[in-house]
Order: sequence, then structure tokens, then C-alpha cells
Amino acid sequence: MKTHTRTLKPGLLLPMVLALLASCNAGGGRSDYGGLQFDSLCIDCKQHLYGDTTMPAATLVARFAYVKQATAEGLADAVNTQIIDLCIGIDYHNMPIADALDAYVKSLMTAYHDDVEPLFKEFQAEDGTNSLGSDEDFLRETCSFEYDVRGHVALYRGNLLTYRYDGREYTGGAHGSYFTFYTNIDLRTLRPITLENLLKDDTTDLLTDLLWNQLMLQTGTKSREEAEEMGYCCLGELTPVENFRLGPEGITFHYNVYEITPYVMGDVDITVPWPMLLPLLKNDADIVDSVR
Repeated sequence: MKTHTRTLKPGLLLPMVLALLASCNAGGGRSDYGGLQFDSLCIDCKQHLYGDTTMPAATLVARFAYVKQATAEGLADAVNTQIIDLCIGIDYHNMPIADALDAYVKSLMTAYHDDVEPLFKEFQAEDGTNSLGSDEDFLRETCSFEYDVRGHVALYRGNLLTYRYDGREYTGGAHGSYFTFYTNIDLRTLRPITLENLLKDDTTDLLTDLLWNQLMLQTGTKSREEAEEMGYCCLGELTPVENFRLGPEGITFHYNVYEITPYVMGDVDITVPWPMLLPLLKNDADIVDSVR
């Protein structure tokens, strides 16, 4: 699914199981804005090249929490639209979330057939044998795609809903890829919360220094150079990113693989505690009261 850069491709889905599961446990109490109640949409499918079960296949597992019900009119649809934007894509923006997920997965699997079947056929001899000989296992592995995508409520408290999207995919090559993205929604305005909403002007450099200090604390290093020698920030600079979550402990910034670290080091979370952030917050950034 999307890699924010979304690299997953669209496709045709047979067989498909679309089920509504019991309400998930991420909901809040009566004091939480909108009285949101959650359910899950699930798709689990596998489709072989040419419809032949002896051929490589694409498998997909998708689990997405969504708002089933809210006390305020239109609130459920508005929040679900933002979940679609984060996890599925703006091409499906105006669809009900179940239809959006269904259509996206169908297009994803269609692309698998359209892209991989011609390539696979190139390596087949006219008599049906594999022209690569001893590399047949490699070819089959390369043409077997896997997608595992999950969306769930990370936090629902007060006026805040934080939603997390996790994806893992293998589409050939030495290894698969994985990614995590967040959106933080102010339920009063139904708008995603950005750093511009939260922080005073000209605080980027101060926040960058705080991120470095926290990274060194987390890694047990005493200088930026020492952290860099470990591999941090060898692929990109450490700067504040919009991929963050608000929580009781502070703002946690998430850096996916290849943003500041190589694949072998994995992704990185850096949490800047609220006491350090207070001097940087705007006076009207009252959404943080929902978590502090």
C-alpha cells in the first residue's frame, strides 16, 4: 500500500473476503470528543499468475480500523475520509471506506497480473519449461509478491485522534520493505495537526537540537559525530518531520528506513518530552491538553 511515496501498485482480487469485525478496543470514553466507536475492515486474499495454482502468487492481508459511529453528525465520514487519505490514497477520497479498500485492493492485484505475467512469460520456453534452468526457484520467488498492511487507532483521547498506518511489502529483490505513518486529527476542526499548528515561528533549529539531544540519549552517544559513526543520519539529515504522533510523553517523530538510517538499522522513533517542548508551543496549541 502506500509508502508515502506509495509504492504498492493497484490490482484484481479473487478470492476476496471482506468482513466487519467486532469493535476494536481503541475507543475512548464519554469525555472523548464525538463518542467515536470503531470497527475493523479486513481483506485476506491470494491470487496466482494466470489463475494457475502452480504459479507464483500475490498475497495480501489488510486490517483497517475505521469509525463506525459517532455522536456528531458527519463526524464518522469525515474521520474515515482522512483514514482513506493516509492509508489508501486520495484517488479513493470520495468513497465509503469499505468500498475504497475493496477498490484499491482490486486495482493492486490487477497491476500484479498486468506487470508480472508478461515478465514471467518471457522466461518460459515454448515447450513450457523454464528458460532459466537452475534459476527457476529464484524466478518464482521474485514473482511472488506479499503485502501486509494495517491501520489502527494509536490514541483517542479528548479532542485528539491519532491513527497509525503500518505496511510491509515484498515485490521482488533482496528483501522487502516496511513503513509507518501517522496522522493526528483535531476532532473539533477535523483537520490534520501539523507542526505549524503546534509550534511558534522560527523554532525549527531549536527543535532540531532537541531531536539530536534525544537521539544521543537514546543511543548512549555523547556527540553527533559519535551517533553518525554508528550509522545514524548517514542517508539524510535529522530534521523535524510531519510523520509524528502526539502522546502523553511528548511528540514522537518517526523516521522510516532509508530516511536517516540504512535498512540494516531499521526505522527510528525519537520522542521529545513535553517539558522540553513547552517553550516552543504556540499559545493556542490547546490540542496538546488532550494528551499531557
